[in-house]
Amino acid sequence: MKLFSLELEQSVIGSILIDPDTLPDIRASVPPESFYSGLERVAYTTIAVMAENGSQIDFLTVSNELEKNHPGHDWLTYLATVAKNVPSTANAITYAVGIRQYHYLRRLYQAGQDVSQAVLIDGNLSEKVAAAQKAVHRVLELEAGKGPQDTKTVLRQWLSHLETVQANDGVSGLSTGFSELDDMTHGMKPGELHILAARPGQGKTILALQIGYQVASKSLAVLIFSLEMQARELISRLASCATGTYYRNIQTGDLDGLQWENISGFVEKASSMNLHIDDRPGLSIDEIRSVARAHRNKHGINLVIVDYLQLASGTGESDVVRVGSVSKGLKEMAKELDCPVLALSQFNRGVEQRSDGRPKLSDLRSSGQIEQDADVVAMLHRIDEHTTELIVEKNRHGRTGSVWLQPVFDRMRFSPGSAPVSIDEPPAPKGKLRY
Repeated sequence: MKLFSLELEQSVIGSILIDPDTLPDIRASVPPESFYSGLERVAYTTIAVMAENGSQIDFLTVSNELEKNHPGHDWLTYLATVAKNVPSTANAITYAVGIRQYHYLRRLYQAGQDVSQAVLIDGNLSEKVAAAQKAVHRVLELEAGKGPQDTKTVLRQWLSHLETVQANDGVSGLSTGFSELDDMTHGMKPGELHILAARPGQGKTILALQIGYQVASKSLAVLIFSLEMQARELISRLASCATGTYYRNIQTGDLDGLQWENISGFVEKASSMNLHIDDRPGLSIDEIRSVARAHRNKHGINLVIVDYLQLASGTGESDVVRVGSVSKGLKEMAKELDCPVLALSQFNRGVEQRSDGRPKLSDLRSSGQIEQDADVVAMLHRIDEHTTELIVEKNRHGRTGSVWLQPVFDRMRFSPGSAPVSIDEPPAPKGKLRY
């Protein structure tokens, strides 16, 4: 089977030389790498660069540029020949589409070879599957890439988005269930990476589960990767949160008739939700992305929660590099799946050595890459048994500041709270807008 067409490639170049007005539409659909033949790729790339620089496109200017940068070939004769053999410049876009399709077929063929290679390399089955899916997905991305959009299309989408934001009181993404937090971040938006960080025992898993349950209750699809706790433990916490049943009673099974009735109601409601939990420990970031990709194709996906970031396997010899590769992979997954990713993170020990215990961005374990990748970084700081401060320290598209929560850990939830009347440390500064 043919994987390229010299005739199509030469016809595109000839069409441009005869009618330069065809170039903008051709460039929009065919990048230089789509050309297979060496001469044709060089000629097309040169024409594209000249167009970017505002140069005139004709036989003489193009041949001069080619001779200057790629001497040793009779470029003028070559250009005249390809132009002479063009069947019809009216079909220039059709020729361009044909080149793109051949490029797609070559990429698909290469993906098949990559899949074969992935099967033969050392590693466990899940790693081989992840590598194979990644190879194929790169091809799908090429074919599905939306490319440049005209302003009219973008404006139409923007107006629709603006109407949605207005109808949802300024929340353009998924609601967390906490109005003050939504007001600050405008919700969790597709393609964003949200980091929720805290020391152990501060309630980051509780808050993440509460947010996930809130999203799933809106008939949206939520996928949770629990790298630390078993799915059964998460369900126990969700049941306590959703029903208001004391967590200790659920742990011990000491439930009265009303509590059993509430639990049964929770089971019926949760069973109908598009909520899934993967509790396999030690998953790599590639495996997480592979599972999430397959899950989206089967069940859809609106939110991914990863508990927690440092437990995922990444590449690199040092902790900093390894965690950084996981962070980068989560951000790429958010963009690839077009959904928000909420990843939990631990602090390093620096926060414990500080007298007030108030966390900073620098306290994020292996913080550099996480801070760079994240769109939003929120950190839990427990003031006392009645008050927790959720510090939004980074917000790429909005203001920073504090949201006050009331921990209700005996029922595995947070409630909206208020700032304490008096605390030792100075109050958090007013949020700053960042653009």
